[in-house]
Parts: sequence; C-alpha cells; structure tokens
Amino acid sequence: MEDSLTNRPLENENHHWWPKCISKHWKDDQKFVHKLSSDGVANEYKKYEKLGFIPNAHSIKFSSTPTDFDESFESYFDFVDNNKGFKHIISFLKNLEANPKPSKEEEKNNLDTLLECLLSLIVRSPRFRNQIKLSIERITAQNPEDLLISLNQRDAFDKFKSNLLGQGKFAVLFSKEQEFIFGDGFYQNFISHINIPLEPMVMIPILPNICVLYSRPLSYPTEPRLVTRELEKEEVDFINRTTMVYSQNHIFYRSQQPTITQDFSCKQFLEYELDTDPVINAFSQIFSY
Repeated sequence: MEDSLTNRPLENENHHWWPKCISKHWKDDQKFVHKLSSDGVANEYKKYEKLGFIPNAHSIKFSSTPTDFDESFESYFDFVDNNKGFKHIISFLKNLEANPKPSKEEEKNNLDTLLECLLSLIVRSPRFRNQIKLSIERITAQNPEDLLISLNQRDAFDKFKSNLLGQGKFAVLFSKEQEFIFGDGFYQNFISHINIPLEPMVMIPILPNICVLYSRPLSYPTEPRLVTRELEKEEVDFINRTTMVYSQNHIFYRSQQPTITQDFSCKQFLEYELDTDPVINAFSQIFSY
C-alpha cells in the first residue's frame, strides 16, 4: 500500500518536434535522411527516429524528485501523430497531386485535421519554444528554465485549435523536381502562447515535394477554401530560403543539399520585417484576397 502511494518519476523520453510519422517520408533512395547544421556540417541518418527531438520537452517536473504536480503533455499530440492524423493527412495531400479538386465532403473531412497537424508542428517547434522564452524574458528580465517554458507551451495547442478550427484557407503546393527543406523553424507568425495572430499565416513543408500554406485573413472570400498549385523552381527556392530565415540550428533535406544562406549561418531565429515581408504578398496572390 505504501509503495502505491509513492510518487513515481516521469519517464525520460525524446519528445519529437519533427514527428517520426513525417520524417520517415524524407528518406532518399538509400534510406537516408540528411541534416545540415548552420555551421555547414551535413550528416546522414538511417534512423529517422533520431532526428528532430528535445529530451523531455513535454514533461513538467517541479523538482529533481517526483511530486504530485508533475505531468507530461506529450499525449496532447497523440491524435495528430497516429493513423488518423498525419498518416491520413499525408495520404490526402498525395492524392491531391493526382486529383487537385476533391469533393466538398472530402475537403470538409480533411481540412480541420490538416490544420490540427499544422498547429501541432508550430507548438512543438524549437522556434515556438524560443518565442515563449523571449516572452518570459521580456516580463521577468531573467533567462527562464525549461520548466517555465514547458508550462507555457502546454496549453497553446488547445488554445490555437479552439480559435481556428473551421476557419481560414489552405494552399497545397507541389514541386516535381526541386525539393523543399524542413527546419527547426519555418514561416509562421505565432509569436505568443497566449494569443493567436490577428491574421495567422503558416507555410510548412510537410514532404520533400509538398508544402502547405494556411491563412485566416480578417476578411476573405470563403470559397474556394482549398487551392492547389504546382511551383516553379524559383518559387521553391524562395520557400527554402524563407525556411532558413526562420530556422536556427538545423535544416533537413531528402537528397538535394541546399546552399546555406547568410541568414541561416547567423544561428538565430530570424524573421521578415512586417512592412517588407515577401510572404504576405505571395499569400495574397495564391489565395486571391
């Protein structure tokens, strides 16, 4: 009886901000996934599970010994990481390449799930954790511990979902020859774990040949809610350069190693200035608003 009342420690786990169900699709013909650091060091990985994680990032431990208040919110992402989430959505995205105009029923049944998947990537990303860190530093003038970052990260996913599901527009962008890259950051304007942006915008490369855009402007034509488009090489290059602007330490690629930009070599999470942000114009053209 006494043992059953004893607090048990949370298990040490690698919590993936780049989910394994996505990273496995980034293997090249030799089954390698490639990682490129901001220092210019490239590595190959046979085990995609070894990529894109932070140890115990979704664990909340108040002490070196277990307490009644310790918890893990890794389970918050179970839905998007199982067969009904990313696995299902990746199949949906691939099918759009052959059938770019799905039925209204198919569109309705998939877009909210797609948005949940995108929001989970935002909330789990090292860039978003850094945004939380900067917010806390502005308030306290102190460097916050991982505990405080995780506490503020915990409820962001549910908050974003409750405010955005059923809203906004999507664009699925395809590239036949030029590959997209993924990073520890990507274009998005969610800078607070408390409030969502007035006009949320997200641009996330899900697969080496598929990038997804999401936008919810203050005013916009509701139809079509989903558009598809095949990109030229220059457009893919622009998206990849943008991913490097918004990343800090690592980018991942399938087989085409990108040239490191000056922005990425700075080893900082940078962003475009609002008044000169080229992505805003690209979104307005693609979504026609």
